[in-house]
Order: sequence, then C-alpha cells, then structure tokens
Amino acid sequence: ELHAINPPYAMMHSYQGVIKIDGSMLGVFENVSQGSMYYIVLKHRNSIETWSSLPVTMTNSVYDFTSSSSQSYADNAIEVEPGVYAMYSGDINQDGFVDSFDFPLLDTDIFNGVSGVYASTDLNGDGFVDSFDFPIFDLNSFNGVSAMIP
Repeated sequence: ELHAINPPYAMMHSYQGVIKIDGSMLGVFENVSQGSMYYIVLKHRNSIETWSSLPVTMTNSVYDFTSSSSQSYADNAIEVEPGVYAMYSGDINQDGFVDSFDFPLLDTDIFNGVSGVYASTDLNGDGFVDSFDFPIFDLNSFNGVSAMIP
C-alpha cells in the first residue's frame, strides 16, 4: 500500500502481489505520479504490518526493506541472516500484535495437522503447521512485537 505522508496517513493506493522466495516483489501502482511521496506499507498473511522508515518519492527505483532494519519505520524488522532483514511473523489474526490472541488459531492448526494449504498459521512457511512454527510465535509474543506506525 501507499499511504499519505501526513496524519491520519490514509491509504491512497494499493497493490496485491506475490512476494518471491528471495523477498522481492514488483509493485505496480496505477495513477501515481512521478515525484509524489508516500509511506510504503507491506502487509502479509501472518506478518506484522511494516512501514517504510520515511516517506518515499515515487520513481522507477527500488525500495529495499531487506538491507537494514532502518529501512522499516522504528527499525521494526528482524535480522534473519547477516545483513538480511525481514518482517516479523506471528500476527495470525492481523490485529497489529503478536500476542495471546494469535495463539488459539496456531494451536488448533497444530493439533489438526494442517498442511498442504496456504495457512496463515504456517509461520515458518514450510507448508506444515506444526511445532516448528511455535518458537517463532513464542519469541515474537514474548518480545512484544507489534506494528510500528507513524
């Protein structure tokens, strides 16, 4: 999404796409004039909503959230390997927090052995909802991970 740079930061444009395995995505926003400024907002099925650190001038260039935590508003990103940053996972119910309200959905899908479907409870993206997803939820919940918005 592209959001206005002034409060209340209204959503001005949106684009739905598929994030590639390398974390990249090409977003094409129609009716956005070159030189306009917006916050870029990323949303994903079980991740914390992540905003660009500052408003971005729209050009034919690239904005890379993965190069540094400082690319995300309030440094709200996690280093997943040296020098590579990602959105936090675990916000299953998409309320902006990884917390106890997400756990019942995860617990139910672990108990039912959900697999082979695109499930929001598959926190590590391996195609299975199982005990390997719980540590991601547990750590992010313990650390109070939440959306950081201007």
